[in-house]
Amino acid sequence: MTATFIPVDILKEAHRLLAEYTYEKRPVQRGYANRTLHINLNDMHIEERPVTEQMKGSPAAEGSPCGWPGTRPRPRPSGTTPRTP
Repeated sequence: MTATFIPVDILKEAHRLLAEYTYEKRPVQRGYANRTLHINLNDMHIEERPVTEQMKGSPAAEGSPCGWPGTRPRPRPSGTTPRTP
């Protein structure tokens, strides 16, 4: 298989900007800004929304910083103890 390199200017010409959003910097708590980004693809409207307590307490959010199901850490085998720093 041969690698094909396409010049960046040709790639840029083939794309168009659909929407733009400017973030407002917010204080970070424990690595998170407690905001989500809602993107409506029907009208290309983008807005920030606060993270609710319900979202923070959901089972999907417990095991993963990104909150995706299936990305939780594997359970520890029985008889093992967690490492301490």
